[in-house]
Amino acid sequence: MKRATQQQPCSPTHGAKIRKEKDIIKVFEFFRYKVGTTLDCAIATGILRNSITWYIADLEEEGLLQAIGRAKDATTGYSANHYSADRSKWVQRGPLQLNLFEEGMR
Repeated sequence: MKRATQQQPCSPTHGAKIRKEKDIIKVFEFFRYKVGTTLDCAIATGILRNSITWYIADLEEEGLLQAIGRAKDATTGYSANHYSADRSKWVQRGPLQLNLFEEGMR
């Protein structure tokens, strides 16, 4: 019997699919044809939900995905962001303009 110190070290991810290039493509393709939550995407693609949140952040930063609203999740019943890669469903947002010289601020 091997001692714990003699056993091969486990990988920190334990073989989980985390941050793989083809997975981000699967996430993009899912939201390209469907509006859904991170949980919907995880169930449909088999990708870990915590990885999907990273992919969504990357896709939003690249301008390929947008949270189009917040509504009740069909699976959990809790409120969740619904995402889409279909630009026709995106919410038009104007540029954020801040007033630096607003009265009352000292």
